[in-house]
Amino acid sequence: MVKHGKKVTVYTRAAEHPGHFKVVDDGILLCIYCNYAIKWEKKSTVDDHVRGPVHCAKNAAYEKKQRNGEIRQQRTITSTISIADSKKELIEDLIQALATANIPLEKVNSLIPFF
Repeated sequence: MVKHGKKVTVYTRAAEHPGHFKVVDDGILLCIYCNYAIKWEKKSTVDDHVRGPVHCAKNAAYEKKQRNGEIRQQRTITSTISIADSKKELIEDLIQALATANIPLEKVNSLIPFF
């Protein structure tokens, strides 16, 4: 009789090593220490990455930066596009408000310190 194991997903791989990975864009396993996308289909690939010398060194450096408050997270494409869209919306709203109030667009330069 053939045994069928439970289905492994990117989320189960991330749960096997809590705190090391996050899942981005529905299917990419991203190492938070290395900023590197890991192929998650094989358990040995994920385990080898976690035990690797590069990951261990970056883990120690990350924790040191975290203690000093110098953490910088890489943005995903989805979040970058979302930020760009909200910026475009703000600009369009500002232009609409200035046009409605009959204020010339060159006056925007005086508003720069507020942004």
